[in-house]
Amino acid sequence: MRNAFIFLFCLLESVFYFLQAAEGHYYFRSLNIQNGLSQNSVTSILQDRKGFMWFGTKDGLNRYDGFSFRKFKYDELNNKSIGNNFVTALYEDKKGNIWVGTDVGFIFIIRIEMSLNTL
Repeated sequence: MRNAFIFLFCLLESVFYFLQAAEGHYYFRSLNIQNGLSQNSVTSILQDRKGFMWFGTKDGLNRYDGFSFRKFKYDELNNKSIGNNFVTALYEDKKGNIWVGTDVGFIFIIRIEMSLNTL
């Protein structure tokens, strides 16, 4: 009798937790080139301290603010651009700077205090 009571209690508790979880609605959205991502092959992802999502791809760095993308690509005429479009690693340091690693071993730093409009 005691085992049946424990089994019934566990079963009811599981159903209760399942129903609570079902009440929370979760929505997922795919992000791809149709939404503005520069390339569908994402090699690294980072969420910075301001909440921006950074996506490293084979065709540049992408910053997502929840609504739209801002793309950062190599520009030989701009010495403040990233040095290579194939981004392989992303890291945020204690100062909030974003470190960008590329497939050819170069590392670039996006300084948060620097206006991203200049990149």
